[in-house]
Amino acid sequence: MSGFERTVELLMQDEVICRTAYSAEFAFLTDNIKRSEVDQYLRQIGRSLAKTSDNLGYLMVYLNLDDSGKKRRVAAQFKKIEGELSTLVDWLCFARNINENSNPISAGERITESELLAAIETSRPLAEQLTSIANKLGRSMKSREVKKKLTSVLNYLTDSGYFVQLNTTGSVYEATAKWSFVYDALEFYIQRQDPESIENDQTILEESQQQLEL
Repeated sequence: MSGFERTVELLMQDEVICRTAYSAEFAFLTDNIKRSEVDQYLRQIGRSLAKTSDNLGYLMVYLNLDDSGKKRRVAAQFKKIEGELSTLVDWLCFARNINENSNPISAGERITESELLAAIETSRPLAEQLTSIANKLGRSMKSREVKKKLTSVLNYLTDSGYFVQLNTTGSVYEATAKWSFVYDALEFYIQRQDPESIENDQTILEESQQQLEL
């Protein structure tokens, strides 16, 4: 499969292409000519190439939402994000509480399970935050062992595409640009304040797509 085919296939699967998650495809899209070719192809089928607001990730958006199938697909994406958003924000606050001098997690940033664990084991509030996050993710367990809870939450975030494990032991993780997409979605929701049902509001869907256009 060519670089063009692999890149388009990932975009059509609603993946966020970044240096961490898909290094070869990200490099492919940094070439102006190749990026233009991908965008032109997508436009022929009613889609286009877009970037996250921090320019760290590429993704596919629809040119318009002129049929029910497209609306349902975008609505499903936003409902999934909406369902995860609260827990993801909790995780961001949790990570920030561990290192108060850190910036919000961004693509390319690395975290180490052992460093997180060391901080949690010396702080009851952090341990309680972790338990709350694990419960929200359905990763609660009878064991009170902090390490098992932390590993379970990190596995969830990795399986969901927010981190990539950098070694076989799984102790070092690198953030992907899916966090960038979350920040864009969060900003969109804040701007809308109290958005109506996405399924029944075409304006919201169209605005969300336009916000990501190149």
